[in-house]
Amino acid sequence: MEERETKLFSLVKKIHEEKFWEEYWDTDMLAIQLPENEEPIFVSFLGKGEGNVGLLIYRNLKELAYLFETLAYADEWNSFRLLLLQSCLAVHYEDRETLTKEEYERVKASGVTFRGRKAWPVFTSFQPRYYPKTPVEEEMEWLAEVLEKVLETAEDFRSKRHFYEDEDEDFQFLLREYKADGSMEDGLFDVPEEVLQGLSPDIIGRQPVLVSEFEMMRVKQVPWKQRVWEMDLDEVEVPVVLENEEEWAFFPSIWMVVDPVEHTILETDVVKEDEIEELQRKLVQLFLSAHVRPSEMMVSSVKEPFITAYFWELLHELGIRLVVVEELPVIASIKERLDDLSPDES
Repeated sequence: MEERETKLFSLVKKIHEEKFWEEYWDTDMLAIQLPENEEPIFVSFLGKGEGNVGLLIYRNLKELAYLFETLAYADEWNSFRLLLLQSCLAVHYEDRETLTKEEYERVKASGVTFRGRKAWPVFTSFQPRYYPKTPVEEEMEWLAEVLEKVLETAEDFRSKRHFYEDEDEDFQFLLREYKADGSMEDGLFDVPEEVLQGLSPDIIGRQPVLVSEFEMMRVKQVPWKQRVWEMDLDEVEVPVVLENEEEWAFFPSIWMVVDPVEHTILETDVVKEDEIEELQRKLVQLFLSAHVRPSEMMVSSVKEPFITAYFWELLHELGIRLVVVEELPVIASIKERLDDLSPDES
């Protein structure tokens, strides 16, 4: 443990001394293929064009797709919504006085000395819809191994940096592939088109029908009618902090279903989006209690990739069509009225 911590902090100190962010833009991403991984990891250095100094490591193509999703909406979404889609491991270099007591003690315990402005390392693990936290031990162990390759690759690729200035066609990254026999091979990585497009149900992970056959049999007996309902999942900006310190604080979502013809809220609840079986069960129970299966469910384009991933298989089996719209008119109206009722923070 102590040896690994010393190695980890020695590597982050060396990376700071090399100051790669003075040469690499954050978009000059490096792809590193490790022999034990099916997909490359992707490294971005922060600091040349902004105040933050450090590096971000995207561990696979899924995490890279989350990055491209945030880039697509960077000018439209607020910082909270962008935070919800952050998915990576980060090393930021901060001033000594900004470190928490735990962060400072961990640095001191490593035996590696740090001095100066924006020189003290802080490690953060980002996962979509979860509050950022210190990486768990497994992640820190992984970092201690990976940063060695990051340092070596970034040093060697300095002479090839002009590639990013010249490259103006498809997205390609400089790639180093480490092989199991200890050899390495350099080349280029073509970012798949589906990753460049950001999030999709396939990237998020399409969920099968998770409720029981008995539940599905019951709901299939409910009358199918030519009706359209609106459904939304809207994140709450206040995280839920659990008593168990090992549990990760998360941002819940408000699940809402309305009947736009009747202008009535059929169901609303505070949910955790990761609990997809429970989400599916709530919808099935709503069909049962309303004693109707609508012909269509309207969802907003912002949440469509998630709702499609969670519910498409279920709704398809029940003969219900998903319709994507820019805005859900009735739910948007309800949210506006709720905002008007909220106390004025100013």
